[in-house]
Amino acid sequence: MESKIKPEKPIRAENWDINETTHLVGLLQTHIQVVDNKRYDIKAINAKKEDWASIMAQFELKYGNRRSLPELKEKWKRIKLAAKKEVSEHNRSSRATGGGEAPPPLSALTVAVEGLCPRDFVQIANPFDDDAAAPTSASAGDMGVLTAEQYLQGQGQGSGSQGFDV
Repeated sequence: MESKIKPEKPIRAENWDINETTHLVGLLQTHIQVVDNKRYDIKAINAKKEDWASIMAQFELKYGNRRSLPELKEKWKRIKLAAKKEVSEHNRSSRATGGGEAPPPLSALTVAVEGLCPRDFVQIANPFDDDAAAPTSASAGDMGVLTAEQYLQGQGQGSGSQGFDV
């Protein structure tokens, strides 16, 4: 009979504190157009590698070798996901009926992330979604809500769009 050997659990990394997180977001402010570029050609990939190396070097100056480059990239991805979730929940609760308290304001980190990459927070209106705000021509631009057709035509890019030329 074969003995089953359990694989060892990976060593868990130290939790991120709020200072590390805000420092990472601060470092990304100067590199956001390259780091969040959706292009996937060799020029864009090399520019991303250079910018992430620069971010890593600046992060190490303050915090030492506590984090690896893949950890920084994963943290940025998770920060964006958490911000999108918070904005979505805030929008949903602000449209809720039945009275009660107003939803709490968005966190400072979420507001900063939304300012860094506004295209990731554009809502695409769906006329069949009963949980969505009904966009009107006057309020759609104010709320950041677009129809799918407007989005595909590039109307949601506005002044907050990121240049995709690297």
